Amino acid sequence: MQYFVEKHVERIEEYQRFAAELGRFLKTAKSATPALGDYLEQLEPIVARIPEEYSVQKENMKSLEHAKVLAHQTQTLASRKGANNLEAYMELLKAWRAMGGAQDYVLAQCHTITRNLHQQAGYTATTHPEAIDLAIEIRNRCRQVLRNPDGYEIWADY
Repeated sequence: MQYFVEKHVERIEEYQRFAAELGRFLKTAKSATPALGDYLEQLEPIVARIPEEYSVQKENMKSLEHAKVLAHQTQTLASRKGANNLEAYMELLKAWRAMGGAQDYVLAQCHTITRNLHQQAGYTATTHPEAIDLAIEIRNRCRQVLRNPDGYEIWADY
């Protein structure tokens, strides 16, 4: 369970870095080529949604330190026999699921938002032909972060 949480946190942090770097890239491109301002302004809100989704769930995702505490409590519970083990197990399960569920949600949102950004960068460039090279760069960055998605990033109906 702790491994699961650690890998999710790493992947979520990767999306956060991607959004921050791409946000800076878009601002720099906007300053360098004011003629593409309309094009870039359509993409900026999409990029901004990645850190927003993280912020909304940050408290529910807890921390790696919290996961370590839960792991220790789980190991301690598994090593002893007691009449209230089932009740204690159910409480731990609820804590693990709350943390993991929030992380699953954030990963799915980050993936979906990035796919949307990938699409919009291309679609929007059709009405801004001067933005094609920029669209290619944005789409390449999106593909880079979308590679090897975690199982919870891809849903059947996204």
